[in-house]
Amino acid sequence: MDRALPSDASGAVGATKTDTISELIVMCDANGLIRFASRAFATYFGTTTEDWLGRPFSPGGGKAGIGAPAAYRTVASVGEHEFIIDWEETLMASGETLYAGTPASDGVPGDEDETINADTDLRWLATMSHEMRTPLNGILGMTGLLLDTTLEPNQRAYAESVRESGVALLALINDLLDFAKIDAGRLELNAAPFSPYTLVQSIAELLSPRATDKGIEIAAYVDHKIPAKLFGDEARLRQVLINLAGNAVKFTETGGITIEAHLVEQADRALIRVDVLDTGIGIPEDVQSAIFQEFSQAKAEHGRTGEGTGLGLAIARKIVRAMGGDIAVDSAVGKGSKFSFEFELDFEEAAGQQPTSVSAPIIVATSSSVLTRSLQLQLKATGASNVVVADTTDAARTAIEANPGAVLLCDIDLTGGGPEALSDVAERSYVLLSPQARGHIPQLKNKGFGGYFIKPIRQSSLSEQLSDEGQAKPSTSVDETPKVSAPETQATRPLRVLLAEDNKINAVLATTIIKRAGHHVDLANNGQEAIDRVKTHSYDVILMDMHMPEVDGIEAAKKIRNLDGDKAQTPIVALTANAMASDRQKCIGAGMDDFISKPFEPSDLTDMLAKWGSVKSEYSAAS
Repeated sequence: MDRALPSDASGAVGATKTDTISELIVMCDANGLIRFASRAFATYFGTTTEDWLGRPFSPGGGKAGIGAPAAYRTVASVGEHEFIIDWEETLMASGETLYAGTPASDGVPGDEDETINADTDLRWLATMSHEMRTPLNGILGMTGLLLDTTLEPNQRAYAESVRESGVALLALINDLLDFAKIDAGRLELNAAPFSPYTLVQSIAELLSPRATDKGIEIAAYVDHKIPAKLFGDEARLRQVLINLAGNAVKFTETGGITIEAHLVEQADRALIRVDVLDTGIGIPEDVQSAIFQEFSQAKAEHGRTGEGTGLGLAIARKIVRAMGGDIAVDSAVGKGSKFSFEFELDFEEAAGQQPTSVSAPIIVATSSSVLTRSLQLQLKATGASNVVVADTTDAARTAIEANPGAVLLCDIDLTGGGPEALSDVAERSYVLLSPQARGHIPQLKNKGFGGYFIKPIRQSSLSEQLSDEGQAKPSTSVDETPKVSAPETQATRPLRVLLAEDNKINAVLATTIIKRAGHHVDLANNGQEAIDRVKTHSYDVILMDMHMPEVDGIEAAKKIRNLDGDKAQTPIVALTANAMASDRQKCIGAGMDDFISKPFEPSDLTDMLAKWGSVKSEYSAAS
């Protein structure tokens, strides 16, 4: 079927059927000419966004009025095929018009009512999500500020319980909205470059405190043959991994969890398999299929129940299936579980972390089967060919004596156990610590250990320290605890910030965070106040809430972009509790530069100020 574009994009328009349905966003100027079209819109019609710029567009014939949005349905046709699009049209006070369209069905009789109902349910849930996220931002934010103050132990425990409950409620809201999106056929997958090594390691480090609190191990391994840069939806993959690995931590009481990524094959694209293995209680065969069903959990008699909606695994499987794969489970009661899924992505030619030269024998002293497996895989990937595993102090001492010049990697649990410390026998020794065990470092140094690794151990650190080149350097300690790094673009001076926020609690929260970061902040209670302040003051960054009385954030942003001079190029960052990608597209379509989703962490806000505080926006009426 040839794709054809109409000479005029008014009334019924041509379209091509796509497998992934996303909201179609168009912004027209006061003359009805397109000045912004979303990628989803262009893809739906088989073109690029540039093809649409400057073209007339009015699918409903200008039905909306100021303060009176219009909703209607049009038919998009190509040859003999017809597709239905539901439009929402919003007329701005500036004269510009925003169109948000949803492909409703394939034109098959009987499908329309079901599609309309699904979209209606999704929009209702998205609205409820927004209404709940706004007070949650205040609850979580204010609790965070409270925890930064001096509190009695019982007061701190109460405040931490409030915060944990708020985080759990936010996770529930996200799960419900994600499930509704997927159920309505609105799952949006983005393709952007990301590092598989960073992704897998970050999940292990994120869950490490929970694992350590339970006295279990967590480790990560990425096949060195996997390309260093993949192109896909990292956020969705992270969501799947957090769900699978989080469940593994939840249902494992002894042993531990390993997250592994293996290259299956590599041709035009890279086919990758991820395994999440645990030594937990296992899942009976007769309920393994049920755990992927909505609102379902394994029965209590199997010992595998926990708080939650039972949506996590259902969402994870739907995400993986949308990527062209599936999730499989291999488990038996009392023998742990293995969850696996495959996905295929584009990649850059650059290979991953290549093996180096590690000629010294490596002695791994640990009683943990989880740590043993991960270290064997990691050491092989670094180029170590002579690796000996010992699960007791005596076995480790024997292995060291039988392998002159060996490097010892000793789990902290085996650092004692005899009159002669293992570090005295080994020529070079490292101790393996959890983040919470840092207090033992001085004592371990006195025992002769030359360095330490913080678990979960990174492959890159092993390669750096154990390679022949690395061993020629003085022994160093490798602290692999995740550190919060500032964005590349840093604000090097106090900023003048305008905060447009009508919710008093959220205004106090954001103002406190901004002032603590050393910046000056002015407050506007609605969009019109924000516009008036920008006219009379100069700001480095504007933080704009989306929903405000009198003039909302989108209209205020549009009016600011029409101001004269440099004021029109002041960076505008949306503060939005809307979780739909289409809502964020509306922000960009209105001339905003970036957005922060509520509820946000203090670092989210300060990082955004650092990012935009020293640059000018590329948006303006002129551009």
